[in-house]
Amino acid sequence: MPDTGKKKTLPDLLGRRVLEAFTTNGGLVSVAVVLLGFLVATLLILLVGRNPAGMYQAILQVLTGWDLRRGTHNLRYVGEWLVASMPLILCGLSMGFAARAGLFNIGAEGQYAIGITAAQFVALYGPRVPVLHWFLAVLAAIAAAALWGGVVGFFKAKYNVSEVVATIMMNYIAFYLSRILTMRIPGSNTFKTPDFPLSARLTSPFMERITNTSRLNYGIWLTIAAILLYWLIMEKTRLGYSLRATGFNKEAARYGGIRVNASLTSAMAISGAFAGLAGAIVSLGSFSAGRVLSVQDGYGFDGIAVALVGNSRAGGTALAGLLFGMLKSAQSLMQSRQIPDEIASIILGIIVVFISLRAGVKFLVEWQMKERPAKGRSPMAEFFRLFFAILPSIFMITAPILIAATGGMICERSGVVNIALEGLMTIGAMSTATVHVLLEGATPLSIPLALLTGALLGAAFSLIHAYASITLRADQVISGTGINLLANGITIFFCQILFQQKRTRAFMMGMRPVFSFYPTIWISLIILLISWFALYRRPWGLRLRACGEHPQALASAGVDVIKIRYIAVLISGALAGLAGGCLVLTQTTEFASNTVNGMGFIALAAVSFGRWLPLGILGSSLLFGAASALAVYIVNIQSLKFLPSEIFSILPYFITLTTLVIFSGKDYAPRASGQAYDKGKG
Repeated sequence: MPDTGKKKTLPDLLGRRVLEAFTTNGGLVSVAVVLLGFLVATLLILLVGRNPAGMYQAILQVLTGWDLRRGTHNLRYVGEWLVASMPLILCGLSMGFAARAGLFNIGAEGQYAIGITAAQFVALYGPRVPVLHWFLAVLAAIAAAALWGGVVGFFKAKYNVSEVVATIMMNYIAFYLSRILTMRIPGSNTFKTPDFPLSARLTSPFMERITNTSRLNYGIWLTIAAILLYWLIMEKTRLGYSLRATGFNKEAARYGGIRVNASLTSAMAISGAFAGLAGAIVSLGSFSAGRVLSVQDGYGFDGIAVALVGNSRAGGTALAGLLFGMLKSAQSLMQSRQIPDEIASIILGIIVVFISLRAGVKFLVEWQMKERPAKGRSPMAEFFRLFFAILPSIFMITAPILIAATGGMICERSGVVNIALEGLMTIGAMSTATVHVLLEGATPLSIPLALLTGALLGAAFSLIHAYASITLRADQVISGTGINLLANGITIFFCQILFQQKRTRAFMMGMRPVFSFYPTIWISLIILLISWFALYRRPWGLRLRACGEHPQALASAGVDVIKIRYIAVLISGALAGLAGGCLVLTQTTEFASNTVNGMGFIALAAVSFGRWLPLGILGSSLLFGAASALAVYIVNIQSLKFLPSEIFSILPYFITLTTLVIFSGKDYAPRASGQAYDKGKG
């Protein structure tokens, strides 16, 4: 038959081939997005009036040791690059191993902290026999972190608890538990423990000598062994086949005789083991004494980006870890060349946002709950006294969680999971604090204008998530994770430009309480009431809920599903930005990198606990607000002074995780939540 269609030209054929290559070749996509990340960073540096050549000179110095400005060569930079890359590679393997089994392990940070803690205890109290000593310390770190990760795997397999929310809670529990245990070591202070014996350390005099006194150590060989073991288990063993089959299709794997529950538990345990090894290498290889963690090191979260860029493959993850290790090592060199060191974090975030645009491995967040009748209790007078004493603090903490959770509920009701609430709250907090600082004293409307700015910028940043997950049908969890990483870097980047420091300037006066209560609680309740009215009393709300349940059926009725989902994501972004602004104006006097401190993730958990219902979200937000306020109040009770303060810091996260386990089981999530809508499908 004659060809009646349009004749394909050579450019058309080449374009089709290129498109096919980019949609089928994960490695090619990774290379492309890395180049795009550097391109955007270059343009950003130019926009702020700096010379991007300084960034590339710093990178070259890290990779080769050559300093083009002075014409000198020092291999110490190469050694430090490898040292920075080792924990990134291992945490990337941790994330990647779970991903191959269909799990999303955000808990590598907590598993890494547990690994550090176990390694330090064995280093201080283990047998001081050369080689055997550090080997036992490393083994203890691997075992402890494997157990920590395996707990989440067990919860997932036994109770179908979301590993995303569970690992977020476990991260904070691990962090505070590490502080409690480490500070109990005799001779420890709030910063460090006594020095390790030489037999416990991974230091190598030979490696230090050839790299001109860098910290390169025996951990490099352990990292290489871990990469090979990852490849061997995943590609060449029956266990690896079971894990990959579970990741591809859990039900088909179960039908084929694979023990899916055992696979899930094993995957999270092995995933935790890789992160624990990272903790041991950092602790025993880079430091002469144990550390009392004051903040989270961030390797576990960076490992998410490493695994995504490496496509969760052994070789790809190793190369991605070297890439991001290079960026981290180059930060101080960039700063010496007048390039803001946060540019590395911005590149990382941009790369993850771009990588999310590739339709690949699907990570669907499944938050499930089971109704359980509450048991009535007879409260005592002391309980009421305590309750009313901390009620203003409960409402102060609850308000931003409730606002962000309301936005998350609206977003998920439309079928789009917004895991970027943390990053959008960070954007809102930074912009609100900035505008208030600049306008304070100039106009009495500085606070309303600042909150409006935070909401608008939150909505603007949420457009990235909307475009990626709705228009391009990218993985929604990966897209949101990229925004979280990007927000963390870009907020500090602009703080340095505007205030010449990694935080905003402190403002003189934030919001003022009215009759002991901040107005943010009334704002949050009004927003919740409006959302309830819109969802259940207006036709638009019915259409939005239908988007999250049966988008194809709704589209067949002539409703624009894509438009409704875009509006929902924008509302979610605006409310998250407003929540960040409310937080910074009531709970602090400036914006810093730890201002939001996981509240966005808590809001995400509140959506699940509340069963995607306005009243349920109100209850779950109050639960965490009450737990947080109680943790602050209990510290000041004289009879409990003998307990470490970190126990009370753990309390909110422990309560959240416990509630998640107890009330899991039945699926209340919108049926199409997390699923990309393809209007071409019937």
